This record gives sequence, structure tokens and C-alpha cells, in this order.
Amino acid sequence: MNQFKDSRDTEQATQWLKQNGITLSQIHEGAAELFQAQKLATRTLKDCGSLLKQNQAHTLNNFLKQASNKKLRLKMVIVP
Repeated sequence: MNQFKDSRDTEQATQWLKQNGITLSQIHEGAAELFQAQKLATRTLKDCGSLLKQNQAHTLNNFLKQASNKKLRLKMVIVP
């Protein structure tokens, strides 16, 4: 029973991360601030994308691409 619960919890967590633009491989390499920024960028594009100007949406998409690429992510400067 406990293994089933752990498996179910892991699946739910993986699904939540995916919905917020974060992959499992990024968990071990990223900072909490980066995950928060990815979540906000993903939510903004999904929920308010039609309200954004083209350059704003482009900037958020570029950020998400950089955050999902390991080499580019390591070059990003995170200011707390």
C-alpha cells in the first residue's frame, strides 16, 4: 500500500512539474528561484498569453527555452 501511495505521489508531482514547465532532470540542477520563474512564465503564457504584446510573449518563450537547456541554464545569472 505504501509503495502505491509513493508511486502515486511521485506521478502527481511529476505531472505538476510538467504543467509548470519544469522537467525532472532540472530538479537536481536548478535553484528554487528558477523554478518559480519558470512556473510564472508558463502560467502567464497559458492564462494571459492573449493579453501580452508580441515582444513580451517572445521574451517569456525565450526564457523558457533557455531554462530548459542545460548549457544555457548554467549561464543564466539568478539574482535572489
